[in-house]
Amino acid sequence: ALETRSTCLVETQFLHEAVPGHHLQAALAIGHAGWPRVRRIGDDFTYREGWSLYAQSLGRDLGLYADAGSLAGYLMTDLWMAARVVVDTGLHARGWTREQAIQYLRANSGLGEAAVEADVDRVGSALRSDCIDVRPAGVATVPQRARTS
Repeated sequence: ALETRSTCLVETQFLHEAVPGHHLQAALAIGHAGWPRVRRIGDDFTYREGWSLYAQSLGRDLGLYADAGSLAGYLMTDLWMAARVVVDTGLHARGWTREQAIQYLRANSGLGEAAVEADVDRVGSALRSDCIDVRPAGVATVPQRARTS
């Protein structure tokens, strides 16, 4: 529920979901019939979420994250995504129990207890390790941007 979310995450969430995140990505895809089908209809989870993680990283360039709270929200989200990769690996490759994953995410994410449990359940129920795909996709976009600037 919205009332349980920290206001320091608002700018990061906006960048992830709206502009330049998912909303912009979908609008661009609709207008580019020449793009591969997987890019136009959004079937590629790694591409979609990698785009949005990269979009979050643009906050400073766009004049956002100007106050300590907003910057902390972005950094907390980045830390959470990194911790999620560890939890994903622990659950899917190392045989972690749900409780081990909860303990790790609680200690390394800054999330509240309900969010930690919900996230562990989401990551643990995935058929494949989405978190491991997404984090590098978002990070890999940064050097590409530097080459085009």
